[in-house]
Amino acid sequence: MLNGREQFLHILKVKLPSVIHSFKLHKNIIYQTVKEYQEESYSCLNEKEILEITNLKTKEKVLIVDSNKQKNIYNNFSFIIQVKDIKGNLKQHIEEGCWVKHQDLLKEGPSKHNAENVRKTWANNLFPHGSGKEKRGLREPQVGALYSALSHWTVSDDPATIVMPTGTGKTETMLSVMIGAKTSKILTIVPSDALREQISSKFISLGILPRFGIVGKVKYPIVGVLEKRIKDINELIEFFSICNVVVTTMSLLSGISGEQKEKIATMCSHMFIDEAHHIAAKTWSEFKSYFKEKRILQFTATPFRNDGKYIDGKIIYNYPLNKAQEEGYFKPINFIPIEEYNESMVDQTIAEEAVQQLKKDLDAGYDHILMARVNSAKRADEIHEIYKRYSGYKPVKIYSSMNVKEKTDALQQIKTKKSRIIICVNMLGEGFDLPQLKISALHDRHQSLGITLQFIGRFTRTADGLGNASLIANIANHTINDQIQELYQQDADWNQLIQQKSKESIDRRLDLDNLANDFQGDQVESFSIQELRPKTSTVVYKTKLPKWAPETLEKRVSTLDNTWILKNTHENVIIVVQKRNTPLTWSNTRKLYNTLWESSIFYWNEEKNILFVNSSANEWLDSWVKDLIHEPIRINSDVVFHSFHDIQRLQLNTVGLNEAVKGPLRYRMYTGVDISEALSTAEKRTSVKSNIFGIGYELGIPVSVGASYKGKVWSKSTSDLPTWIEWCNKTGEKLTNEDIKMDDILKGVLRPTVVNDIPAMSPISVDWPVYLFENNYFNAELKIGPSKRNLFETDILFISKEKKTLSFEIMSGDISSKFSMKIEDNRPVYAHEHGPKIEIIPSTKAQPINIVSFFTENNVIFQYPDTSYLEGSIFVKVPDNEFVFDKDKIEAWDWTGIDIKKESQYAPKINTVRKDSIQYKVIQTLKMNNKYKIVFDDDGSGEAADIIAVADNKRVLQFEFYHCKYSNKERAGQRINDLYEVCGQANKSVDWRKNLLKIINHIRHREKLRNKADKRSRFEIGDHKELAILESKMKVYDLQLKVFIVQPGISKDKMTQSQLNILAATEHYLQSTFKIGLTVIGNK
Repeated sequence: MLNGREQFLHILKVKLPSVIHSFKLHKNIIYQTVKEYQEESYSCLNEKEILEITNLKTKEKVLIVDSNKQKNIYNNFSFIIQVKDIKGNLKQHIEEGCWVKHQDLLKEGPSKHNAENVRKTWANNLFPHGSGKEKRGLREPQVGALYSALSHWTVSDDPATIVMPTGTGKTETMLSVMIGAKTSKILTIVPSDALREQISSKFISLGILPRFGIVGKVKYPIVGVLEKRIKDINELIEFFSICNVVVTTMSLLSGISGEQKEKIATMCSHMFIDEAHHIAAKTWSEFKSYFKEKRILQFTATPFRNDGKYIDGKIIYNYPLNKAQEEGYFKPINFIPIEEYNESMVDQTIAEEAVQQLKKDLDAGYDHILMARVNSAKRADEIHEIYKRYSGYKPVKIYSSMNVKEKTDALQQIKTKKSRIIICVNMLGEGFDLPQLKISALHDRHQSLGITLQFIGRFTRTADGLGNASLIANIANHTINDQIQELYQQDADWNQLIQQKSKESIDRRLDLDNLANDFQGDQVESFSIQELRPKTSTVVYKTKLPKWAPETLEKRVSTLDNTWILKNTHENVIIVVQKRNTPLTWSNTRKLYNTLWESSIFYWNEEKNILFVNSSANEWLDSWVKDLIHEPIRINSDVVFHSFHDIQRLQLNTVGLNEAVKGPLRYRMYTGVDISEALSTAEKRTSVKSNIFGIGYELGIPVSVGASYKGKVWSKSTSDLPTWIEWCNKTGEKLTNEDIKMDDILKGVLRPTVVNDIPAMSPISVDWPVYLFENNYFNAELKIGPSKRNLFETDILFISKEKKTLSFEIMSGDISSKFSMKIEDNRPVYAHEHGPKIEIIPSTKAQPINIVSFFTENNVIFQYPDTSYLEGSIFVKVPDNEFVFDKDKIEAWDWTGIDIKKESQYAPKINTVRKDSIQYKVIQTLKMNNKYKIVFDDDGSGEAADIIAVADNKRVLQFEFYHCKYSNKERAGQRINDLYEVCGQANKSVDWRKNLLKIINHIRHREKLRNKADKRSRFEIGDHKELAILESKMKVYDLQLKVFIVQPGISKDKMTQSQLNILAATEHYLQSTFKIGLTVIGNK
């Protein structure tokens, strides 16, 4: 009764809030639910801002107030609930309220004896399939995960991992495991403060377990929420002793002392890790070491860390993402791609599309909220300004640097649906559970697959009144991880792709786990097969008997101290780990020593009957090999060099030879220019090849290979165990191929030699030093007399070979200077012949230096018709090979009306286009094709090609370089000179293919210079905007380069063998490096 005045309002069906006792202990709070209510009917009486409700069955009266002051006025009430507001949605306000007076609230905190009393009530009180009237039970993935954990602990105490997609109920699974296993004390670790609040509230209330009949009459766990460090060890012991569960973050735990960590591990029986992919490897490894004897259970949707490290712990349960979608736990995703390449319009376009989707969903009756995701507070402010235009949805923003009140107000606006748009900086991921978040506008995208999958899961949760999730993202202008690149493509089916990507990533982890789990044998402390990273090397043995005997090696190893053996009979792999104490190199003392851990890996390929051996100590393990296979024969001598087979443009870095000339065997190591001498000696059979290491190209990819005649093969890389096995199999294919001949391999090797004189044949081109082109192409400047020029507007051109001197010129526009190079005493000598003096500023901060002095330290590169090259006094000779050029690759054009002696279309001096030029003919032909996004006239000093064309062909960007050259005569003929220079230009295309993105900046700089001179644009098709679009596409599209040689001075019908030979050499060079295609355009 309120002041003797009663007014009957209505009957309200409501579930009163749980009675949760809480008290502060050592700056942290401990909670326990002491009473749970069911939904029941109440009569409601009110006066002003006070509400009295009465249970229709029990007649129990409860006072509802909305301020702390009011609750003290009515001391005659035994039950008082404080709410935020008694107006509006009364049912929601009461259910979200809290008890301030209740007979079951404890006056004092629970004692350490209470935790054990609570645990005892859990025995035989878990009903995974439900009980009572509700009998809804756990979901299928939750039941599977629960039984997997309980089953695992019957046979093992090793760390275990449960993989469940976001939205399938990981938290309720944790609660069920706690009750089912009757855990004594759990330390639950989460990655963030928000998730600590969410998970702890679930432990306090037991989530859906009571309501769905999953637990019987149990006492609720005593839950400690550790938000602040407890410095005193005794206070820490008191805090943990009271609790059944302590929830905290790894960041807090990493800051406590080792003594405290040890004490926590002693007191806890179990450790649960939620969102395990967040925990940094080093932090986690250090803390986990204190829990060696305890049961560790990790929960994640993506079993790979954000820092790229391996998550240890056997995956004991993996519920696939596609099954979660099939069962309806994971709502379908509507991916709406935006392809906006204008950076200034991207955010506006995304916002417009996202708001349009929000309006559409709300009109359809769905209770949806839009979240705009950005990566910084600055970006949040920028994006908020855009969304403020849609004032009807009252957009709010939230990020960590805002004050507490601002963040609380923003979240309240979203929770109460007063706002339908929130802009956030990673604030609404883990730890924020709001199913109404259904539209995500990705203004800034995640860079890793794991975080992307976690993020997506937040928007695909199911609930009544909700539709499917929508994600809006710009698929242009972003550099993203290769793993998720496919997600952000125009026709991407996210429902299929996220299943596929999740499955691929988890399958890789499972494959590695399965390989590791199949190993049996000794347990090695702190050793994980999943983290094994052997060097990519092996020694290979063959045998006539098609079997191996691993048990024999096991017997031997069992007798050795500090030696452990693990065996995988399915994959035929043995790993032996040894701990060794070795003497110090800097002291004779016996009391100090180095401790080394070494691994030896043995892999038996039963198909080839060969054994691969890898030793971290680089030891020969012949005695152990004899235990494994009968009469082993080490593959060595020339056969081991078969590993170089199919390596194109192989360039050897080192060659070691054992020589036996005029005396005892001698070993010599050859490097650099001495390689040629080594190969010559080896071919004359006056020595034995000891070891060779080189680099080259295989299938268009740069590779490195090394081999020793004793039997070792290696590559400069490390790998995990499955990758090492795959590399071994590939190497084994070569070593057992009897058709491979070592002489054939050596024939293809590039041979550097120091020459005393200029080679007899004439070069066809000269190029800048590699250092300049690859590192400072856009930064280097040349001072040519009084003028300054950039490298990209300057040409270096070969002029002639006269006796023992090579002449070349540096030219920019009308300015040129001539230089020469000859070789004296095995050293290049450069000279300035005539023209203005040139100084070079090779980088932004460098001082000017005379270019002759610069060339003395950084040699120019002369290239020859057969693609051999001279760099200073080092001549790299390409072996003589009979490459054949197919005449059908020559396109015979009709050049009627074209002066084939006139190359360039543009005459800059008179600012006119010459329509009878070769270049004009080619450009007009390309323009009529209608397939090109860019056609660019790059002709002139500093050109990459005369014409650069780019076509967009079904998500493949095809770059075409057209190298045009005028004819020396008015009619087409058989002149070899018509091909020399243009073939040299074509060969330079390889330098651009190494990084095709560089060509975009090259085009920009070239057009800028043309505009600055107020001359005709170089763009024949396209413009700067289209160029920016292509640049963005280059980050996600496949890239191809084709080279065209245009020389109307050659006749297809009258090609000589000399002409075909130079074309064949050019084609082979382009193909053997980066698989660049070559087409020749000539005359009839």
